[in-house]
Amino acid sequence: MTSSLAAGAARAPRSASALGEVSGLPRALRVLRVLRVLALCAVLAPILGAAGCGRARTVPSGAGSPPGAAADGGAVPDTRQSLDPSGDGRCVTAGATATTPDSATCTCDNECASGFCTDGVCCASACNGTCRSCALPGNEGQCLPIPAGLAPADPTGCPITAPATCGTDGTCDGTGACRLHLARTPCKGGKCAGDGITGGFACDGDGACVPSSLTPCFPYTCNTATNDCDTSCTTNAECAAGQQCVNNACGKSLNGQACQTSDRCASGFCVDGICCNVACAGECMSCNQPGKEGTCGLLAAGLPDPDFCKESAPATCGTTGRCDGLGACAKFPATTLCGPSVCSGDAAQSPAQLCDGMGNCRNPPEVDCSPFRCAAGACNRTCASDADCIAGHPCVSSVVAGMTVGQCSGKKANGQICATAAECVSAACVDGVCCESACSGPCRSCGLAGSLGRCVTVAAGAADPRKTCVDQGEASCAANGLCDGAGACQKFPAGTACAGEKCSGGTYTPGATCNAAGQCATPTTRGCSPFVCSGAKCFANCSTSAECAAGFVCLDGSCGLKNNGQACSAGSEC
Repeated sequence: MTSSLAAGAARAPRSASALGEVSGLPRALRVLRVLRVLALCAVLAPILGAAGCGRARTVPSGAGSPPGAAADGGAVPDTRQSLDPSGDGRCVTAGATATTPDSATCTCDNECASGFCTDGVCCASACNGTCRSCALPGNEGQCLPIPAGLAPADPTGCPITAPATCGTDGTCDGTGACRLHLARTPCKGGKCAGDGITGGFACDGDGACVPSSLTPCFPYTCNTATNDCDTSCTTNAECAAGQQCVNNACGKSLNGQACQTSDRCASGFCVDGICCNVACAGECMSCNQPGKEGTCGLLAAGLPDPDFCKESAPATCGTTGRCDGLGACAKFPATTLCGPSVCSGDAAQSPAQLCDGMGNCRNPPEVDCSPFRCAAGACNRTCASDADCIAGHPCVSSVVAGMTVGQCSGKKANGQICATAAECVSAACVDGVCCESACSGPCRSCGLAGSLGRCVTVAAGAADPRKTCVDQGEASCAANGLCDGAGACQKFPAGTACAGEKCSGGTYTPGATCNAAGQCATPTTRGCSPFVCSGAKCFANCSTSAECAAGFVCLDGSCGLKNNGQACSAGSEC
């Protein structure tokens, strides 16, 4: 059998493109990260924002892309960008006011209210690490791990190594690190032994090349010239014992084996180039996920489904081009900018419009800019003259760390940038803005674009701005590092894999998944008889009686009828 077990991506598209393969095509260079924190900036940051404190960078592309996707030409030229006169390479955008909200496009740090321009968008935090991105579709502005099986923006960060090394495969592992070649990826070939392959080695998923169990070729035989399973035939000699070559096939292929048409599969379903247990025709479903070949399952959140999920512009609030992990195409979440910020009056700002997570673009409440005026779509943060302030609030200059800074007299309304509570009418400066309340607790914020000055719960699936929610790992089924939309930390959703499958002593234990209560549910074990264990699974067919349990013999690729609960490709196997 020509196996797909070594495939690097989670899914080979139904159109048979190269999406599921790892290639060495060049990609846009990653951001050049040079962070120089100046003492003067630390003093003035609450007033002037991040201006002058930026990291030099280019605008990258390709972060979180399917491996094999073409590069788009690298850095995006920007005529507004100029290097700092000190010559230290910092990126500075002339005239920037550090007011651009998270998820909006940017070139330099000093454009962003957060002070971080990463992966071409304003990011809520510094986003370092090869397999982390602030520009994942639907999660722009949040620093999150790139989903497993997708390539980082900088291919040198996760180099493609030969399967024989069991090293990195050129993609990310979903936790922020480079992925190693998956378990069961062949790393050293075996030799033909009758109608199967023996003596082979496979990666264990942890970087080691270990002996693998015999690989049956049924209904084909093993080609002694290549020491691999045949996948078609012209004579009976290329078929397993008892099989005949008819129309270039030795018989129906079993689930998990390669196919081109459904009539070649015992199940009657050829999906993603693999014989599958069901039709598996819905969006965000695949029958060719690593380790689960032949079994239809949901694609994980953040993975692409090019046949169903089309990428739309964030301004439409439509689909992101990725899956939501629940069998549907994800829509842009409620943190996505869909319209610009504008001045709606002399001292009033209409903040940037946000998607509502259901495909609609909503207008947020206005922000009172007083005692400042609104200019260029944002409340002024400093003043050069009384013209920058509303009537009755003159511009007062003061010297801070040797620099003259102007501030309009009077206290600030909710939603305006602040450094201390004393600046605010509400006497509460929270998340860098004047707030209506103390707004304490996880997954709450007064500084979200679209709700500045109001204490609101962070949208489900968004990062916790208070950094209270820590990713505890899928094995825990507990907090995943994101918010649940109700003011608490989100748990890994039901169905998340929390423990791998295993097989020992003829007993198979399926992989465990999280339940709705946030527990790693213990699955029911079942025996392999009339077969024996094959690594972490039971053999599903045989080439010799060595793959059969005691008292059973291998005949026509089978050790006998299978029991309820065991995997099968056709009713005749049960």
